Amino acid sequence: MARVGVPVLVVGGCGTLDERIAIARSRAVGPLGATVSAVDVLRRASELVDEARVAPGTVLIVDPDPWAAQTARLTLERAGHLVYTLFEADRLWETLETVAPEVLLVGARLGAWSGVDVALAMRADPRWRDLPVLLAASAHEEAVVRAAYCDGVDDVLRKPLDPRLLAARVGNRLRLSRQLRRRDEIDTVTGLPSRRKAERDLDRLLRLVRRHAQKFTLLSIRLDRHDVLRQRYGQTTIDRVLRRVGELARRGFRADDLIARWGPAELVVGLFDADAMIARERARELMAAVRTEAFTDATQQRITVTCSIGVAAAPDIEPELAVLHAAADSALAGAGAHAQDDLLVVASDPNATAAERLDVLVVDDDTVTSSLVQHALEGRRYRVRTVRDGAEAATLLAGERPAVSPRVVVLEVNLPTLDGLSVLRALAAAHVLRRTRVLMLSSRDSEAETLQAFELGAFDYIAKPFNVNVLVERIRRALIT
Repeated sequence: MARVGVPVLVVGGCGTLDERIAIARSRAVGPLGATVSAVDVLRRASELVDEARVAPGTVLIVDPDPWAAQTARLTLERAGHLVYTLFEADRLWETLETVAPEVLLVGARLGAWSGVDVALAMRADPRWRDLPVLLAASAHEEAVVRAAYCDGVDDVLRKPLDPRLLAARVGNRLRLSRQLRRRDEIDTVTGLPSRRKAERDLDRLLRLVRRHAQKFTLLSIRLDRHDVLRQRYGQTTIDRVLRRVGELARRGFRADDLIARWGPAELVVGLFDADAMIARERARELMAAVRTEAFTDATQQRITVTCSIGVAAAPDIEPELAVLHAAADSALAGAGAHAQDDLLVVASDPNATAAERLDVLVVDDDTVTSSLVQHALEGRRYRVRTVRDGAEAATLLAGERPAVSPRVVVLEVNLPTLDGLSVLRALAAAHVLRRTRVLMLSSRDSEAETLQAFELGAFDYIAKPFNVNVLVERIRRALIT
């Protein structure tokens, strides 16, 4: 007869309630075999049930056998998983990139390939070496099964597939792989993604960059005097500092930017669809935040911490992770990052001709105007140079060996020797406008002249006299566009 007021715990999965409680009781024995209360036993039984649940995952089925593939798909979809089916193995790698599955279920025979061949290829590819591979094989494919476990297959299922067994095996692999991934992908000190996870994610982003000719910038953030600080204040203090620098980085960059722990004293940030100018502005803000942060040691005494940042941007640098990181690293080393603190350095293309890299080149024969603009831009920490002759500007920018490589050119129309429109025409012919924005300045308010400037490739046209703050804002917009 049921007792009124007694809570009843319903436990699903394998085993009866008595068996579940017996397991819980065996795992909840107190010190020296002390008796455990019924509440503790029931709580542990509930924990066992929670542990048995697996959140739905993404499964890719690759099998030319339509009956087996359909059975597997219906079974796994009933269990809540997102399932993709592929009948032709030739499209496997393309589909992996698109789907990014958590479990791969392959048939034993895939035309010219076998399921074991696929498993071997997975283990050889850094992007997919940790992906669980389950092999579905019939009785007459015993030879493939014998080689399976030695060659990278995680589990073998026999055809015809048992729906309950299939769901249990897939759930088990999801649970195990997620536990391993969590342990492997998160840095315990900073809470940021680990280097291994970051390498996979950055490689995936860079494939998109190459495919769609997008911009991408990598930042290498180094804690200055790391070894000295560690020896003086201890590893615990350094860990606290790194954790806080990671928090400041997360606050200062976009939510979509990838921030990760890369080394003992290094973080990296990957910025998709952002050029070096945007990255440099963000880097300056982060360096200022670290410089002013109130870091303390174990005795709560204030300690001074700074960081140096190397920036490498594609397409100026080849969009490969190793190349970008090496460029940022070399730029820091070349600037003396080991001997000097609080440095911000932008890497240049190692294969390009030596050219002075500028933010803005001002070409204007009016000394007062050019000095005023230069002062306003340098006050905002832009790198600026001034030229007063059109022919000199054309030689510097579009000659056989360009001497300067600015992001923006502020170009006066009325110049001696060579007028501004002729300079603009020379820049267009030399393909300089692919990487440089040109803002035209003119005291003449001529519609024909304005149209001609835009037809030649000018980014903006500004009439004199102008407000310096407005001009600087237009330059800033040109730099980030």
